[in-house]
Amino acid sequence: AVLGPCWAIRNPATRVYTLAEYEERGDITPRQRALLEDAISARLNIVTVGSTGSGKTTFLNSLADAVARLTPAHRMLTIEGTRELRIACANKVQLRTTPGFDEHMALRAGLRLNIDRVWVGEVRGAEVLRMLDAWNTGHDGGACSLHSNTATPGDALLRIEQMAALATPAPIQKLIARLVNLIVCLKRDADGRRRVTQIVRVVGWDGANYVLETEC
Repeated sequence: AVLGPCWAIRNPATRVYTLAEYEERGDITPRQRALLEDAISARLNIVTVGSTGSGKTTFLNSLADAVARLTPAHRMLTIEGTRELRIACANKVQLRTTPGFDEHMALRAGLRLNIDRVWVGEVRGAEVLRMLDAWNTGHDGGACSLHSNTATPGDALLRIEQMAALATPAPIQKLIARLVNLIVCLKRDADGRRRVTQIVRVVGWDGANYVLETEC
């Protein structure tokens, strides 16, 4: 299978960086921090997008810290293949997928557990439709990350469409436009710095294109 031994070491953060610390380092602006905290309080659904190593999961941990601080009574469900999300909420259910227990099965099981928010570490396939369905049935205030080399809002929405098409041939742009509220784009610079490049609000679908508003 290989010419010689090979391995990859994933070194998850040993601590959660708060949004305040992101702001202090200059990786988000004060306006971006305020917008994200308002979005969490308002239970908007947030998608973080970026390339490999751009800090998507680390940033999700920062958002989860804000959830614990701003809405401490909420019960969170998290689903991930590798345990990387660090959820500070006292009331939580953290499920890990296996070859015999995939994301779709985890979402189906988790929705029976009286959940307020549904977070997926990274969506990779047809389970995105189940996640959107969860966000559409009283579990708003969710979040997820997805991989995209260009890390633009348009590519993030197209990626969601492509993954949803694996589960249904029906057009779902209107559903996506209604349920994906904020897109946070992250980038890793040449010097290794990971930062938020822009935050965009999804306003709707006009029949041909997504209507987007750049917040900051």
